[in-house]
Amino acid sequence: MADDLIALTDHLQIERAVMGGTSMGAGVALNCALRYSQRVLGLILLRPAWLDCPNEMNAKLFGLIADMIRKHGPEAGLETFKRSDAYQSIAQECPDAALSLLGLFADQSTRENIARLQRIPQDAPNRDRTEWRRMGVPTLVMTTRGDPIHPFEYGQVLAKEIPGARFEELTAKSVDLAQYTSDLRRCLGEFLQNKFGRSESTGF
Repeated sequence: MADDLIALTDHLQIERAVMGGTSMGAGVALNCALRYSQRVLGLILLRPAWLDCPNEMNAKLFGLIADMIRKHGPEAGLETFKRSDAYQSIAQECPDAALSLLGLFADQSTRENIARLQRIPQDAPNRDRTEWRRMGVPTLVMTTRGDPIHPFEYGQVLAKEIPGARFEELTAKSVDLAQYTSDLRRCLGEFLQNKFGRSESTGF
């Protein structure tokens, strides 16, 4: 995916850019910064879901969803998943995360992409966090509490290991979506303004 991102910037004739993403997108951006450092002006990691190894809980969870879609199809698989202990636990802890999982069953291409639900969570942006300590790109890490799919501690670890990284805790989406959005825009805007003299896009 990082290779695809670089191919896209080549197509758009963009030599260097601030790159970032949420969850898996954060992992792709981190991989890109490690492997294509000359192409990355800045790095933004929002609610990362990986460190230097797979998140075992996520791997099991997404594998369970893939199995239910394969065995029962999207609609029946959805109802079966709703009754599972795994879903009930996440729904109690973080309703927003639970809702995002249900959306996987509504994806019309899900049946054709069962493999990605099994394989991607088993991967990682890189396998050696000492590589993070050699990074020299301005980095912003943002995360929230109470999200089992995107552990708060992952953001803390990344910000600690990446030299000079800025860490920001955002209001959880499940607590106050409007405040989460406001926090996100403020932190993003301050980072871009301070590091690059540009404020955020209102369309982020």
